[in-house]
Amino acid sequence: MSSRKNVEKEIEMRLINYRLAIARLREKGTEASDEARATIERKLVELNEMEAKAETRLNELREASDDSWDSIKQEVEKYWDSLGRELKAYDPT
Repeated sequence: MSSRKNVEKEIEMRLINYRLAIARLREKGTEASDEARATIERKLVELNEMEAKAETRLNELREASDDSWDSIKQEVEKYWDSLGRELKAYDPT
């Protein structure tokens, strides 16, 4: 498998793990107090938007030409790192 395919597979796995983390956070929200639940719900909206944007970026990476792939890869990795930090702040598991 080419390096490009490996990177794309790795990012796909990250997406799956992030979706699982968002689901865990959603579950925590159902068990939280009203105030905590409201905070979690607001954060979930933001995280869901970030996750959708990350998926769009992954699709851009898959469709990128060989010439633009490396630069798009760097942008995608930065975005995924940002999403990871956001999730870690709310779901440390």
